[in-house]
Amino acid sequence: MLFSIILFLFSSVNWFYTNSLGDLPFIKAKSVTTLDNKVIETSGLIYFNDSFWTINDSGNSNMLYRLDPQDGSVIAEIKVSNSENVDWEELTQDQNYIYIADIGDNEFKRTEKQIYRIKKAEIAKAKTGGSVNCDIIRFEYPEMDGKNVKFNAEALIAYNGLLHIFTKDFFETHHFTISPEPGKKTALYIEKFKSNGQVTGAAIDSLNERLVMVGYLGMGDRLFWEIRGFSDQLFFADSVDSFSLGKVNETSQVEAVCFGPQGQVFITNENTWNVKQQLWSLPQAAE
Repeated sequence: MLFSIILFLFSSVNWFYTNSLGDLPFIKAKSVTTLDNKVIETSGLIYFNDSFWTINDSGNSNMLYRLDPQDGSVIAEIKVSNSENVDWEELTQDQNYIYIADIGDNEFKRTEKQIYRIKKAEIAKAKTGGSVNCDIIRFEYPEMDGKNVKFNAEALIAYNGLLHIFTKDFFETHHFTISPEPGKKTALYIEKFKSNGQVTGAAIDSLNERLVMVGYLGMGDRLFWEIRGFSDQLFFADSVDSFSLGKVNETSQVEAVCFGPQGQVFITNENTWNVKQQLWSLPQAAE
């Protein structure tokens, strides 16, 4: 009975997806390498210091992993000592810091979320192992229509002196900002985008004014969004290009995205649906 209910819910979501988006332009991701089994639940991705870096999501250790860009092996494990992995869902960076977003909330039970800020200089000192301390940014979402809300979110970027959060709702994403300074604060609501899918990761190329996001909708296509030429904090004021990355049995559950050293786009997926955890690149033609 339970299986039938779950199947019905997935079918309903997929019917809406098919009938609301129609046929999206397709981008074929290219597998770069399978990732180390230590990161089977990779949920965030950045490129820093000539390497990719990732984290695992809920139920895993408070560890930051450095990956060999050629073979996907873990070449450094750095423990973030004064942190807890409740539901780590994103990595992002600015000039001086790396940010770990502990902002997942699938059951909508968490009133307060955390973002951990780590100095890049401290990570460089740790080299192949050891531990670092972090600053802690604690935040709550503001009241909306006079009600307290608990958003689930998996996407975070650092841009223009602020941290930008994109929530993981079924058919839309809400955009909030907070200061990157440590302390307790309330996020500021900015805008909403009708994504017709669940946003699971984001990355920004500030120099070229380019924001990309990845996600999915139930058992439907894995999704990719691209926004160019934005200004200030409003990313969704103009048009957004939407793409399909294929079915779940092709790229599995896509969780993270980042820009490489030459502006290439890379994504990672969790080890699900008989697809191993992998690093993928998106073709230049799609960029």
